[in-house]
Amino acid sequence: MTSWEPVDLDVVLDGDAPRERPTRLRRADGTGLLYPGRLHSLAGEPSGGKTWIAAHAVAEALADVQVAVVLDLEDSPRLWVDRLRRLGADDKAIRLGLRYIRPSERLDLEGASALSLVLDEFPALVVCDAFSGLLNLEGADPNSSTDVERTYRRVLRPIRESGAAILLLDHVTKAREGRGRWATGSERKLSALDGASYVLEVVRPFGRGRHGHGRLVLAKDRLGEVGTPGDVVADVHLTDDGTAVCLRLEVPTPRAEGEPFRPTVLMERVSQALAVAGAPLSSKQLEERVTGKASGVRLAVAALVADGNVTTTDGPRGAVLHHLFAEYIAPAEAS
Repeated sequence: MTSWEPVDLDVVLDGDAPRERPTRLRRADGTGLLYPGRLHSLAGEPSGGKTWIAAHAVAEALADVQVAVVLDLEDSPRLWVDRLRRLGADDKAIRLGLRYIRPSERLDLEGASALSLVLDEFPALVVCDAFSGLLNLEGADPNSSTDVERTYRRVLRPIRESGAAILLLDHVTKAREGRGRWATGSERKLSALDGASYVLEVVRPFGRGRHGHGRLVLAKDRLGEVGTPGDVVADVHLTDDGTAVCLRLEVPTPRAEGEPFRPTVLMERVSQALAVAGAPLSSKQLEERVTGKASGVRLAVAALVADGNVTTTDGPRGAVLHHLFAEYIAPAEAS
């Protein structure tokens, strides 16, 4: 038998072939962003939150009582377990469902045999963190289309054939201008993907004790079920209180024409005032401590409350007290 034989098209022509839909890495409305049995990529700047999104997808699979695999070429088992715990996964679910692999040599016959035993469990998700590390392990030049294609065929195709959704984490170029729709290296990184590819754009930085905000922008969707390239397909909100982490993929809310400007500089000043005070402050106290027009400070406070950075409680004599839940840092382009 050879793969060069014609494929029987009766199933497709008779309409019996199931429609492929993304089911993994679900948004708040239940819409998935990753297709089973397909290759996907998520590219972004270093420390932008890519690994947290991947860990969220792993935690989601564990909650569904499914097997998830992490091919880790950057971190350690302790860090991955810590991420999953902070996202709410318990130790029992991690033991039952997580298969953590830390390869240190090129995939050879022994490695392929070990990997096949994991794939026999039909994992729902395989995360590779990061694709550049896998290419380096394979001795592949990331700028060579031939080398990138060879790695896809040698390592990733057998994983894809197990039915798992594969998510490759990757880096974008430092310069935003001319960055394009793919990660660093050969364009083959994008064209060889048969699922979807995303770029994470950071609006507010993620970090411990902060409420971060990012946008998932669709770079490619081979099957067309997610959207059109260039679309923002999810707003990523990550709140870290220092112990637990809450990550939400919300349906994106497009900015309406004429929508009022968000006072991001004042929002950061309000956040700093609450941090310095180390205690809740009333609206009057904030207006006294934050440099800027009172109306702008009130607008900034309202935005911080809406975003979840600041919470409120009732104070004495009808006052509203504001508590800092997560630090806010204005985007670099704010003025």
